[in-house]
Amino acid sequence: HKTLGQRRDRHMTAAITAVLACLLGSEIGQTESADAILGRAGFSGGLIVHVGCGDATVTADLCATEHTLVQGLDTDKSIIEQARVTIRSRGLCEKVSAESFDGAHLPYIDNLVNLLVVSGADSRLSRQEILRVLTPGGVAMVHGELIVKQWPSDIDQWTHWMYGPNNNAVSNDTEVGISRNLQWIMPPNWGRHHNLVPSMSIMVSAGGRVYYIIDEAPISAKGQTDKWSLVCRDAFNGLTLWKRPIENWGWKRWSTVEFGGVMRFKRPDQLFRRLVAVGNVVYVTPGFTEPVVALDGATGELIR
Repeated sequence: HKTLGQRRDRHMTAAITAVLACLLGSEIGQTESADAILGRAGFSGGLIVHVGCGDATVTADLCATEHTLVQGLDTDKSIIEQARVTIRSRGLCEKVSAESFDGAHLPYIDNLVNLLVVSGADSRLSRQEILRVLTPGGVAMVHGELIVKQWPSDIDQWTHWMYGPNNNAVSNDTEVGISRNLQWIMPPNWGRHHNLVPSMSIMVSAGGRVYYIIDEAPISAKGQTDKWSLVCRDAFNGLTLWKRPIENWGWKRWSTVEFGGVMRFKRPDQLFRRLVAVGNVVYVTPGFTEPVVALDGATGELIR
């Protein structure tokens, strides 16, 4: 009887230890600071999904920058209600949300999420499902493990106005095909009509981001004051990552006369070559008569 009791005690101790380990692991996943998560992931802006969000304390903290959108997921609807209370109390309803899901299938289209954080022990997500929703170059933190989605070999960059410095407007991209759906839609929904200077000057893409120079002034009436900016968006989900105003731009900078009905043809040919993105660096003239500067592609900060 003593031997059986000792065995029973050992089994009970092992079971309790296992349960505590699971609970402790879950608690660690829930309480790891948002700053630590963002720092390890090298995140600077975009879409974050927090699986196993709990009461959304950490989820809300993940919304640390102006250009971040966060969604928490959990399989328990009662937990989601608690999470929404936390989000409302923090005044973050426009930037942070919480939804329930089945635990195995992430409710997103392919190549959408920049950072996926998985907390808690109750996760049935496969590695394949995690990689499916991550953007190329996106990062997942699964119970402390860092997973990076590699850039596919069939998706090319468009770094210059005419694809590359060779001015041959044909890329090596084999992923693009007939447009049957939209990956994302973001404003402005409309630009100036073709009799005026187009709202968009130039757009290029590199490293999973699109960069463009655009006039965001109202288009409803001719003669509105220009409002030109260099804008960076995530190429896969469309979220704005940063924006820099450009004061010295527009037709008045390169023409003394507005040619009615033909302004779209009166832009200087060099205008389209004023923006280049290579790797994580953006080269631009931040004004029509300004010298070239190099900007950090992730933040828009001046490099040189």
